[in-house]
Amino acid sequence: MASEQTCCGQPQYNTGHRRETEPLVHRMAEAFDGYDYVVAPSGSYVAWSATTVRVRAAAEERGNEPADQARSPAGRVHEFTEFLGDALGVTDIGAYFPQAHASSTRPCCRCPNGSALPPS
Repeated sequence: MASEQTCCGQPQYNTGHRRETEPLVHRMAEAFDGYDYVVAPSGSYVAWSATTVRVRAAAEERGNEPADQARSPAGRVHEFTEFLGDALGVTDIGAYFPQAHASSTRPCCRCPNGSALPPS
């Protein structure tokens, strides 16, 4: 885990504080710069990581981002189960769910906006 990790800026961005988000996005990129993978338990964070590219581009246009900025984590961020299956190739973890029980999933509100997940 990156010890320099702080808030990623998603709450601020979602509430309209776009410029206040920029330092947090830059800090997040620096914190994860040395990692090949960033694994998140939240689909909304994965969708948010793609948005950070646009936040950083807007900051750079205004001269608020250095040209030699840390690379964006966007292409390296995976939701936990996506990481197991897609990045590591895990297809069976030995778990099962009894057929006598009904189950359902509900993606978070932001997932359909920025990921390949279908709307709920």
